[in-house]
Formats: sequence, structure tokens, C-alpha cells
Amino acid sequence: MLIPNVIEKKEKIAIKCKKCGITQDYEPRNIAQEWVYTENGKATDDYFGLPLWITSNFKENIFWAYNYEHLNYLKNYISAEIRESNNRTHWTMIEKLPVWMSSSKNREKLLKIIKELEVK
Repeated sequence: MLIPNVIEKKEKIAIKCKKCGITQDYEPRNIAQEWVYTENGKATDDYFGLPLWITSNFKENIFWAYNYEHLNYLKNYISAEIRESNNRTHWTMIEKLPVWMSSSKNREKLLKIIKELEVK
């Protein structure tokens, strides 16, 4: 998803998907939450409130990625047999992942979801 540089406040901005080329207009808004759910239950980004296109349901949770690079990063982490922390705590995205995403018992199901999302 490409978000154009906006210097002045606009009522609507056009957002174009890099993968399929579809362009849609959205009303930008600034919010303070980490992520928001719209009235239809779709995950949205934390800055513009735009719907996230790379999403899937996983049990009682929503698995999502901002873009395909983010999805690949999650795939590499989830598929790793050994996950070293290198004494990092609460500074990277990996340390902030929910337990259900980092649990090895969910690995196979999450990798199946990721495989489906990679061709979405």
C-alpha cells in the first residue's frame, strides 16, 4: 500500500495497492491507539485508520500484517526453531507480539495462514 506524502490536511486521500493496483479514497485521521477495529470488525492501521488488507482470523484473534515485507518478517520469526532474544526486552516488534503468535503450538496453523495471505 502506498500512502502519498501529505503536506497539508486533506479531507480524502487516494491510496493505491502496490500489488493489485486498485486505488481507493479514505478520510485520514490521527488516533492514539495501537490499532482500531472498524464497525465491521476489520483491523485498521494506527495512523490513518485505513483497513488492513492482509488479515485473517486465528481462533479468537486477528492475524494481520501492514504489508508483504511485514508478513515475511512474521513468517521468518514464526517458522524459526530457535528464537534468540540477545538480551532484548520490549524494544522490538518481536517482543511485543501476543503470546498466541509466538507460541510454538500455533506455529503450523499460523504458517498455513501466512501462506494463504502471501498470494492474497
